[in-house]
Amino acid sequence: MQKKTQIYYSRSYRHLEPNSREQLVFLLMCVLPCLILFCTYYSELSFQLAVLVKMEISNFIQESFLGIGYGDFLPVFGGVYFIDIPSKTPSFHEVVINLAATLLLLSMCFFSTKIRKGGTPLSIYFAITLLIHLIACIYFMFAKEFYPYSATQYSELYMKQQVSIWLAFIVLAGLIIGVFGYASLTGKIAAFLGIMVYSFIFGCIRYLVFMLIISTVSIIYMATLFFTLGPLFDFIYLVCFYGIYINSQIKRFDRGEGRLKWHWL
Repeated sequence: MQKKTQIYYSRSYRHLEPNSREQLVFLLMCVLPCLILFCTYYSELSFQLAVLVKMEISNFIQESFLGIGYGDFLPVFGGVYFIDIPSKTPSFHEVVINLAATLLLLSMCFFSTKIRKGGTPLSIYFAITLLIHLIACIYFMFAKEFYPYSATQYSELYMKQQVSIWLAFIVLAGLIIGVFGYASLTGKIAAFLGIMVYSFIFGCIRYLVFMLIISTVSIIYMATLFFTLGPLFDFIYLVCFYGIYINSQIKRFDRGEGRLKWHWL
């Protein structure tokens, strides 16, 4: 019979001691400088993004209909720039097609949830998206002339919400990885920068795609883009990255030399 030389206690009776010095170094040398730099240059960053998106959309819309707008944001650090674009209002025929397609997809989605006894998280998220679009279709069918938002207003809203998300991610990702993470200092910096780079690239590409949709296809999709593919989606992938980060830490401290770092109660 194979004998164990050491028996490890249950996870309930062990804990890790954080390295306070590494946490402080990470927050002061990585997170704080990123926060200061972003607050200083986010206005210029939004201007460059607006110019880039305008240049790309000019391939689909006449450039005379496009412009760069400016909106107030944080009083001390300045406002944000956004692209001024025309709105594409849906016709009654387009609304009917969207309504029929949404009802069909919703019925398929609810049918799948009954088969799987509650459905998967993805099917539930998809159903929420369809319900929001269904409400938008009904609104445009009966009260299209009273719709209060234009594509330019949504462009300004998107830029402000995206700058707010990047600002929140610097703080949240910095605190989560720096305070609650037990990786090495290099690993923390890599995880933090990875989250921020992904969020920046994703936010820029999404801005271009959203502006193309509401200016060339229809503003009927504006509600769906905002409520299910906007800030909610950003925090979903933040949780996803955090889960991947924590899972890597679990694997590290549950095998090999990582077990030696546990302290027993």
